[in-house]
Amino acid sequence: MATVAIPIGMRERVVFGATAAAVGLYIAIAAADLSAQNRIGIGFSEVVSVGRPGDLLEFSLIRGVAYLPDGDLTVLDDHSVVIVDGEGRELRRWGRLGGGPEEFTRPSAIGVSPRGDILVGDMPRVMAFDPSGELLTTHGRTAQGSVVAAIGSDRSGVPVVMNTNFMGSVHVSKMVEDGSALWGREGAGVMANLHLFGPRPSMVDLGDGLLAIIPSDTYELPVFDLETGEEVGVVRRDVAIRPVPSDFREKVLEYMADPSAAPETGWTSIIGSGSRAVPENLIARIVVAETFPVVTGGFVGPHNTLWLRRGVGVGDDLAAPIDPPDGHGVSFDVFDLDGYGYCGTVMIEDGFIPLSSRGSLLAGIHRGEYGEQLLRIVRIEGGTGCDSEEGLGR
Repeated sequence: MATVAIPIGMRERVVFGATAAAVGLYIAIAAADLSAQNRIGIGFSEVVSVGRPGDLLEFSLIRGVAYLPDGDLTVLDDHSVVIVDGEGRELRRWGRLGGGPEEFTRPSAIGVSPRGDILVGDMPRVMAFDPSGELLTTHGRTAQGSVVAAIGSDRSGVPVVMNTNFMGSVHVSKMVEDGSALWGREGAGVMANLHLFGPRPSMVDLGDGLLAIIPSDTYELPVFDLETGEEVGVVRRDVAIRPVPSDFREKVLEYMADPSAAPETGWTSIIGSGSRAVPENLIARIVVAETFPVVTGGFVGPHNTLWLRRGVGVGDDLAAPIDPPDGHGVSFDVFDLDGYGYCGTVMIEDGFIPLSSRGSLLAGIHRGEYGEQLLRIVRIEGGTGCDSEEGLGR
């Protein structure tokens, strides 16, 4: 049986002296039989990967990747924006730690507007740059005490942001004076870092003024028209949502209290490899969600498709035992953007996490042998249209 590791979150944060894995942002599971009914068999060929020690281009902490209209990539690397060409060469870079007009205090999300402006969410503001690095404008202020978890834009380039705070409350709104929330959800009354497997909403800019919200704990994703603010569609799958078994909850909490007791498997990716024990008084405050996360992110894929990163909560024929966790890779459910029909599931088994696409190219993050972050670009081989007899459409 092959194995994959399905991430429940992307960002790494310090929690009680450990990584965010200590509160369940990552979980690894064994893959189901590769012949499962909904699996899409497509190939990938390597284009380039950069960021290894000694490479001309190295990264500190990649927070986001997005294609520009001309085919170059923009990478949010810690407190800098880096423009990289299709062969992995750095073209220009700007930004540093600070509160000035071209400095970043807490950058967390990056996006590209329809006209090619680079949008950077930096608590508590959103800045727009042209591809040369010139600051075009600074958009308002985000909600006090919140972080920009995701960013998109309407047809005219006005940013649309998803803000989240430490209590898990989430709101999506346009960065305009009278911008009311398009969508929102209050937290569960517990700090997000203490809510094990709790909701981590995100969103996908679908282009053409449309935005899909990813609640993360259900497989019903509302689609909004950003001009009218109205819900105009929904992306959904009729699948069972997998509950968190009680014995599994107990085991996670046990290993968080004593990481040395965890077996040498994917458990270290849940509790944090080399983590210090979480204090007993904090263990008592942790709330474990009833179900595993369902959809944990996504992007617009090749040829008018939507790729949604699967969480452990998707209970279809590609689901597999969660204990013991083990393996590497990610899986994406693929949908046709014309009617939001489900086409099948792509399994990427080598740990590569694609975040953006252009034509048949996928760009994203790959963690190297020594834990370094690589920028990686691959090409999809074969048919990729949901309506084709090959590739995504089968």
